[in-house]
Amino acid sequence: GQERFLILFLVATLAIGIFSANSARTVNQNTEERARYAVGTDITLQRDWDGIEMTDPDTGDTAVLYREPDYQQYAKLEGIEAYTKVYRYAGSRVSNSQGNGSIQAYVMGVIPHEFAKVAWFRADLTDVHPFHYLNAMTQYPEGILISRGLAQRLEAEPGDRLEFTWKRDTRIACTILGVVDYWPSYNPFQGLEGARDPGTDSDCLIVANLNNLFSSGRAEPYEVWLKKAPGATSTQVYASIEANAIAAKTVRDADQDIIKAKNDPLLQGTNGAMTMGFIAIMVICLIGFIIYWVLSIKGRSLQFGVFRAIGMPMRKVLGMLVCEQLMISGVAIVLGVAVGSVASQLFVPLLEVAYSTAQQVPPFRVVANAGDYVKIFCIMGAMLVVGCAILGSMISRIRMSQAIKLGED
Repeated sequence: GQERFLILFLVATLAIGIFSANSARTVNQNTEERARYAVGTDITLQRDWDGIEMTDPDTGDTAVLYREPDYQQYAKLEGIEAYTKVYRYAGSRVSNSQGNGSIQAYVMGVIPHEFAKVAWFRADLTDVHPFHYLNAMTQYPEGILISRGLAQRLEAEPGDRLEFTWKRDTRIACTILGVVDYWPSYNPFQGLEGARDPGTDSDCLIVANLNNLFSSGRAEPYEVWLKKAPGATSTQVYASIEANAIAAKTVRDADQDIIKAKNDPLLQGTNGAMTMGFIAIMVICLIGFIIYWVLSIKGRSLQFGVFRAIGMPMRKVLGMLVCEQLMISGVAIVLGVAVGSVASQLFVPLLEVAYSTAQQVPPFRVVANAGDYVKIFCIMGAMLVVGCAILGSMISRIRMSQAIKLGED
C-alpha cells in the first residue's frame, strides 16, 4: 500500500504531460492543415493574360479574347515536382435535368490526373479517397463532383444529370459522379478561395473536367498550382520563376502562410505554455520519483542488510529492485499513457472554441503523434534507468554491520 502514492503521482504527471504534448501537436497540426487546405497545394500563381476586347455587331455584347501564355514554361522550373491548371469561375447557374431550381454556384475546372499529383488532400474529408473521384472523372470527362450543399438544394445524388452555364450562355450537360463535403481550397462557409463573385452561394460547388470545359469555348485565365519537390525551398522556386521570366500577377505560398500563422502571438503563447508545462511535469515526475525511492531505500536498509547477511548476492538484490520498479513504475506509466490519451480525446477538442466555424476548415481533429509518445517513453525509460542506478549505488554502499543493529532497532 505504500506505493499507491507513487503510482498515483506517476499516473497524474504522465497523463498531464501527454495531454500537453497532444494539445500542442493538435494546435500546430490543425494550423498547418488549414493553411495547406486554403491554398490547395504548395504554391499557386496567376499570370497576366493578354486580351483583346471584341464586340458582337449583332447583339452589342462585348467579350475578351485571351491569348494563353506558354504553359510549358513551368516544366523548366527548378524545385517543382508537378504542376497543373486550375480554373475558378463564380456565377454559374446550375439546374437539374428537368430545368428546375436554377442555383448560382462556383465552378472549379481541373485536369484530374494532374490535379491528383499536385493538390493537398486529407483522406478523411471525403467518403472515399479523392483519387477514386478523380479516376472516375478521367474515365468519364462529362462527369462532375458537387458539394453537399448543392446536392441538398437540388435534391440530387450520384447518377443524376445536371446542366450548368459557363461563359455567358454556354450550357454544359453533365452527370454527377460523387458528392463531396470538402475539396482543396473550397470552404463550405465562405465559398471558393479566389472566386470572382462573392454573391454566389458559398456551399454550392461544381468540380468539372477542365478539358471538357475549354472544349466548349475559348480558354479563360486559370491558375497554375505547383507542388514542390522534396527538399526544395520557396526561395529556390521564386528564383526559378524569375529566371524563366514568368510574370505572376498573384502568388500564394502555403509554407509562407504557415509561417505567418505560427508567428501569431496567441499561437506562440499557447505553444510556449504547453511546452513549459510538459517540461515542468517531466522534471517534477523525475524528481518526485527519485525522492520517493531514495526515502524508500533508506527506510528499508535493515531489510537489504538482512538479505545480504543471509547470503543473497548483490545482483539478486538489484534484480529484485528492478522487478519492483517494473511492477510499480511500469504499471503506472502504462496507466498514465492511457489516462492521458483518453483525456486528450475528451478535452483537446475544446481548443476549437477559439476559432469560428468558417475558420475550422478542414474540420478540427485531435492529433496524437507517435513520435511524441516515443519521446515520452524515452524520458520515462531514462528516468527509470537513472533511478535504478541511484538506488543500486545506495544499496551497494550499505554495510551489513551498520544495517543490522537489531538491538538498537
